[in-house]
Amino acid sequence: MSESTLGATVPTTLDKPMKRQAYAKHLKKLLGDDAIDGQDVFHIIAESKGGANHPDNYLYALGCNFNRSIGNNYDDFNCFLAGLPKATKAVRISMDPKYKYTGSIGKFDPIKEGFDSSNPEDVAKHLFGRGQALMKHVRSAKKEQKKK
Repeated sequence: MSESTLGATVPTTLDKPMKRQAYAKHLKKLLGDDAIDGQDVFHIIAESKGGANHPDNYLYALGCNFNRSIGNNYDDFNCFLAGLPKATKAVRISMDPKYKYTGSIGKFDPIKEGFDSSNPEDVAKHLFGRGQALMKHVRSAKKEQKKK
């Protein structure tokens, strides 16, 4: 199924693995050729940690400097940025054995990452909560910075 958006025909369901480059091309069709200039397609669960190359694990596109500076160190913050429903989809698709070869090193393994559960909803809630706590610290630091 597809629909016409801004004169381009784009799929309305993105339920198959899709490399970053293909997703970027999809975004350009949807938003215009220069819509994501200077941006990278952004994984919620880092590809290097087994995050799937799948639209459910992409947080659209963010500035390339930001994306590259955080590397694979902030999956929790990325889950908070994405919101709990999208984070749950990202964790679920990254844990799904059907997609285990779409990342560079295999499927996301929450046990290996230090989680007590392999339930995608539990892992997503945990990551989201850690990201929310991190954002609270960032806001506190910003308040302190303003005082100076």
